[in-house]
Amino acid sequence: MRLLLSMILCSIGALACTQVPSESTFEGSYIRNKTLTSRMVNVCWRDGDARTQEDMDLVSSVVTNEYRRAGISFTGWTECPAGAEAPAWLVVAVQDQQPYARFGCKEWSDEWCVRLNFRFNNWPSVCATDDWENAWACHCTQAANRAICIQTYALHEFAHAAGLAHEADRPDSTCSDKTTRDSDAEDVGPYDPNSITNYCGNKQLIVDLTVPSLSDGDIATLEEVYRLF
Repeated sequence: MRLLLSMILCSIGALACTQVPSESTFEGSYIRNKTLTSRMVNVCWRDGDARTQEDMDLVSSVVTNEYRRAGISFTGWTECPAGAEAPAWLVVAVQDQQPYARFGCKEWSDEWCVRLNFRFNNWPSVCATDDWENAWACHCTQAANRAICIQTYALHEFAHAAGLAHEADRPDSTCSDKTTRDSDAEDVGPYDPNSITNYCGNKQLIVDLTVPSLSDGDIATLEEVYRLF
């Protein structure tokens, strides 16, 4: 929004054009009014879920380090205290289901905000068929891919928790893996094929066994969204 305002003011001569950020600085899509309430967020693990310390460390390390680059501090990573609820806590559930996150983490219906998968035994169910190569998440069922899958999905879902929408769903996206676009999604800058919320980019990371990271566009967009915090 600041970029748009600057462009409008520049066009009518109220602001020097040299002060307008380059549009290419921002590459992303976010959900209006569905962001975290602070740049510093307490994260905890839901009690009772099957998980190992090694897997938890994979997630906490990559999420903490990558989002710090965007000025967002995910801290704590302890067992959830009794009564932990939004927005004071971001509760992470671990289930052998499709990873998922709620935008903004301000509330949840079943006591978690981000759901991750550490096992990939039951999901995706299509992996039990002979055609699983066409479902790229099935690569996560292979032992060699599991760590990369855990990290990639963690960065992806925490991006949603922070307010970023699926980059693949933008009108100008060239990615063939799309979901239903959120009606509140707002795009800034051009399509970012390297975004952590872009399924086609995620697929390449997992297939190539590349350690995931936030793209420059992800970081710039998060910095813009959270500039007033």
